[in-house]
Amino acid sequence: MWIFRPADPPRSLVVFVHGLGLGETTPVNHRPWLEHLARQGNAVIYPRYERNLGSRLAVRHLVVGVRLAFRRLGSPKLPLVAIGYSRGGELVADYAAVARLAGPPPAEVLTVFPAGDHDSVVDGAGGHQLLVRLAAAGFPPDRISVTVIRSRGGFVATHLAPLQVTPAAKAAFWAPADRTVDRARARTP
Repeated sequence: MWIFRPADPPRSLVVFVHGLGLGETTPVNHRPWLEHLARQGNAVIYPRYERNLGSRLAVRHLVVGVRLAFRRLGSPKLPLVAIGYSRGGELVADYAAVARLAGPPPAEVLTVFPAGDHDSVVDGAGGHQLLVRLAAAGFPPDRISVTVIRSRGGFVATHLAPLQVTPAAKAAFWAPADRTVDRARARTP
């Protein structure tokens, strides 16, 4: 697991759950975004929940990794946000369902992809599956929102677009994550 700490005491915690691609088991693909989140006042936890991509024990390992990171951070009573990219988008929903085993449950959850208009890797099927699972679990529909990331100008919303550090990618992915953290901070006393 990796922990990215802000310069000052953290105001919130972010659990960032990676996907399946090359380099995903380390923070190398997401480091600029993770460092941005830390600069925004978040202690960011990047748990390594598997060594072999696609493990069926991923959620269990995710819970254990978050529990260890939470202890390492001193078990702070701060708002928690869970962000998942690609396969991590599905896993972060599963994690949220059992998060009390690792510490506080997330105040907010953000799944990043499938939601791009040029995503040929997942193409929306994963998003539909996630919505069906949330409905089956009785999750309140008014707490769910879906946003399709649209390609504009030179920005193409592919499956790998969240790994970019362009202004357009930051506006499409980093800004909504920042707003999600802000909502969690506002809802948590």
